[in-house]
Amino acid sequence: MSRLPGQIWMILMAAGVLSLIASLVIGYLYRRALVRHMGGGGRSVPERKSPPAAIDDPSHAGRYLTGSDNRAAQRRLSGYIVAVTALLAVSVAALQWLLFFDVALTPRRLLVQSTTHFWMILPALAVAWRWRRRTLLAALAIYYLLFVAFGMSQSTEAQKLSTVAMHGAFAMALPMAIVMLFGFGGVTRAIGSWLLPIFILLAAASTAGAEVLVRLLETSPGVVEGALHYLSAEAVILGAVLAPWILAILPVIWLSRFVDTLYRRKLFSELTWLMTSFWFVYLTLEVASGMHGAGFRALWLYLPMLWLPATFYALRKAMAPRARPPMLLVLRVFQRDREMEALFDAVIERWRLTGNVALIAGTDLVSRTIDPGEIFAFLGGRIDSQFIASVDDIPRRLAAFDLQPEIEGRYRINECYCRDTTWKPTLDALVERCDVVLTDLRGFQAHNAGCRYELGILSRAANIARVVVLFDGRTDRGVAARDTAGAPPARFHWIDVTLRARGRWREVLQALFVDFADASARHAPARILAGA
Repeated sequence: MSRLPGQIWMILMAAGVLSLIASLVIGYLYRRALVRHMGGGGRSVPERKSPPAAIDDPSHAGRYLTGSDNRAAQRRLSGYIVAVTALLAVSVAALQWLLFFDVALTPRRLLVQSTTHFWMILPALAVAWRWRRRTLLAALAIYYLLFVAFGMSQSTEAQKLSTVAMHGAFAMALPMAIVMLFGFGGVTRAIGSWLLPIFILLAAASTAGAEVLVRLLETSPGVVEGALHYLSAEAVILGAVLAPWILAILPVIWLSRFVDTLYRRKLFSELTWLMTSFWFVYLTLEVASGMHGAGFRALWLYLPMLWLPATFYALRKAMAPRARPPMLLVLRVFQRDREMEALFDAVIERWRLTGNVALIAGTDLVSRTIDPGEIFAFLGGRIDSQFIASVDDIPRRLAAFDLQPEIEGRYRINECYCRDTTWKPTLDALVERCDVVLTDLRGFQAHNAGCRYELGILSRAANIARVVVLFDGRTDRGVAARDTAGAPPARFHWIDVTLRARGRWREVLQALFVDFADASARHAPARILAGA
């Protein structure tokens, strides 16, 4: 028991570091594999439109969701995060008081103790709205100062400022450091968060192996001495740490498949997964600290985590959109990763609260769109299964689109992985099924043949309500104007995003919500052919 709390801390820190390293390596290899598969393989296909796919359309009858619905959904999601975090903070505080303190619990004491845990609202909001790291750190610093000031205002004269300050720093610093390893950033969040339970299992196996070696040294030193006749001390230690990984292979495979299955069945989303992971890390550190005084009774601190699945499912219907989600098609000039990631974070992430998203996959948005199924398929050598190899694969891929909302109300990204020979017919099929298009032409020039083909298709499409075009000082507006000359009046809505002001991104999001009153008529032919 004396070593267990320290071992728990080490397991979490090791798992966080390994998740970070593995996500960077896997992200690099995954991008290389995508480039390799996009450029080769598959037979050449004619540039023609594919037949409409039998899409399982879950849309509600009646009106389409609007910009005001989107803003309400944003407020609803933020309010849910605040409420569930407050519920967890109060529950953990009450349990700690019952387990570790001998004085009576009063509402005032419960409030003060709850503020120790309510800071967990910040990483939850940060992942929901994709704050930058510096924004999160600034918010944490402000919360810490407010916590210390509030704690001192509620303390007796005997309470020292240094004690309150150290208590707050210890409660926030270590769990936040571990959470930052796997829950934030680009590929570290997209990949590392799903690998965390696997590395916790492996780190726990290594810790158990090291503990066995220590026990052998204490009880049967002859066994270790015999091993040292054949191996060096370093090899014996390394074997004790890594050999248990062999025994953990089957549990790791089962765990990865289990996580993938739950995600595909929509029993959780990326957001709910991250919130649960954050609270698991935080409460595990609280349990380890509590074991010094309460022993294994400290495990009761995990009990409040039941609030997470309970509230997820209790509010699932309340969080779901109440009208028909429009379909957004996202097009862009490739090889501008940072700009596209910023656009995704500020616009597409919020659009997903009330609308579906489709795009042709590229390496620029891997850190925003990769999911557990794609990660484990890649690690299992099945990346080929994700690609549209021929025009005959297009109806199958579109029929597999996930158009149902997540547990918190967001819609998932539907990607089409295409080869050089299949992206044009895939684009044709996507344009037939979208309501509005967002195309990012920052840096567009006459030599961007793919974008010029897209502009031509969008100009001639019969069903598109609006095309929102982003441009900057590097965009060749003359070429773009010629390529869109045959479009219906006002179809293309141009927005200059040279200055990346927050208000500009709000303007882009609002421009995507147009009057879809005639959308049913525009899509009627496709729905009839799809058997809708």
